[in-house]
Amino acid sequence: MQEKITNLENILKSSIEKTGFSTITNSITLASNSPRRKDYISSFTKHMEILSVHCEESFSDLLTLRPLSSIAYYIALEKALSINLDNIRTRFVITADTLVYYNTPCKVLGKPIDKEDAREMLHFHLGKTHQVTTACVIIDLVKKSFSPIIDSAQIEFHSPTQEILLVIENYLLLKAPLGPLDKAGAYGYQEDLVRQHLIKSVNGDSATIVGFPLEKFTAFWKKEIGKSSSHTPV
Repeated sequence: MQEKITNLENILKSSIEKTGFSTITNSITLASNSPRRKDYISSFTKHMEILSVHCEESFSDLLTLRPLSSIAYYIALEKALSINLDNIRTRFVITADTLVYYNTPCKVLGKPIDKEDAREMLHFHLGKTHQVTTACVIIDLVKKSFSPIIDSAQIEFHSPTQEILLVIENYLLLKAPLGPLDKAGAYGYQEDLVRQHLIKSVNGDSATIVGFPLEKFTAFWKKEIGKSSSHTPV
């Protein structure tokens, strides 16, 4: 199954090499509608464009990929390949995907289809530790290359109690953009209710859980651009 990723990488390399461009130095096109990713990226550049990408984020046929974190990278590559780079007028293009999963048992959790599905996911989390991986593909149209950034964090939920179960029921009542229905794994780490009442501990970059590998991207940006930018932590 690793061949699937290698094939996508080779196709993307070929596509980048054929691209002509007119660019603003250090500008970024973020191929994501996530407001959280937009907030993070905006702290690194004054020149940012937002691009909607239409790519099926299905992982049902990718579950044989190992490690499971590579599923997020595969989908980020697919999103990059869906972009017509000839229409891009920035130096960098960034795609991203975030995956919520358990290694044992092998289980990947997407966005819940309804409230009952969200309730089932949240109950499943209780008393367990799961992984969240965010993978980014960063295309550099000046260097005609791309760089992957993949980061993972571990999240432990509190064990079930009557109080915790009541918190879940209250969380299920919230309307988007709050609440579980539009979020992988059925929760948003950036929400106070989740952090204060449901999550027991976190090991890793909290921004990775929200959807952007901030620590690793900051290191990448310093290396590529030669300076860092300020950011507001989650």
